[in-house]
Amino acid sequence: MTLTAVGVLLWPCVAGPCIWRWAEAYRRRYAAEWAEPFTPRCGLTRTEWCFGFFAALSLLPGLNDGRSLIGTLVLCGLSLLAALCDARYGVLPRRLSLLLFLAGSAESIAAGHFLSALMASLLAVVVAGVLYGLARGGMGQGDIWYYAALATWLSPLQTLLLLWLAALLGACFGILSRGFSSRCQAIPFGPFLTLAVGLTTPVGSWLGYG
Repeated sequence: MTLTAVGVLLWPCVAGPCIWRWAEAYRRRYAAEWAEPFTPRCGLTRTEWCFGFFAALSLLPGLNDGRSLIGTLVLCGLSLLAALCDARYGVLPRRLSLLLFLAGSAESIAAGHFLSALMASLLAVVVAGVLYGLARGGMGQGDIWYYAALATWLSPLQTLLLLWLAALLGACFGILSRGFSSRCQAIPFGPFLTLAVGLTTPVGSWLGYG
């Protein structure tokens, strides 16, 4: 378990440069379509590195909950890439959510609980769809598909907990950021979903369900 934990924590060091290059290539490809100037950025910032290690650390309890090492590394890499795209460019690529959904489905089939994962994903679409209609622009369609893709890695109850934790983290960040800046700007939801997906296992165990 010690070597496994070290491998997961070192994963951002290996995947980080690849994630940055993929995100920059994606942004360059769609810059013309979005009618926005493209300004290349050199590597990951210190905040993004810290975010990656914290997200990887939060996924470790999932290994004790039955998730495989390969599945944990895939979940970590894809979710960090999604968080980076949303934080930098305000977009969650649907193809990335599809890859995450397919990987989660394969993991659930291997673990023998595909039906539960499918129910969790459908539940996520319904709940996020209702919130999308109520929020009126406060939640994007990319958030819905990303949330549904993450749900395939969780149980239905954990799916609801995931959304609650992500909303709580986002609200706390919004309150703290307003204390340092008077500007009112949109806060991407994807990074908080990424952080919350790892926290659902320990928090769910603490609350008494998985």
